[in-house]
Amino acid sequence: MYIKRILENDWYKTATQQEMRIALMNLEMSAMDRLNNNLNEEYRKKRDDCFEACAEDNGWN
Repeated sequence: MYIKRILENDWYKTATQQEMRIALMNLEMSAMDRLNNNLNEEYRKKRDDCFEACAEDNGWN
């Protein structure tokens, strides 16, 4: 999303250093948020799978 804004209409060519710094900071934060969300989702799936496997192995279901 942010990368499109940076590249849109060659904005990066006329942006000040401060504007570019802010745009790149937002880009990095967005990327880190997406990465963390994906990792958390994978962790939840793995945790649920392990719980279900444990429950099944011990006859709790």
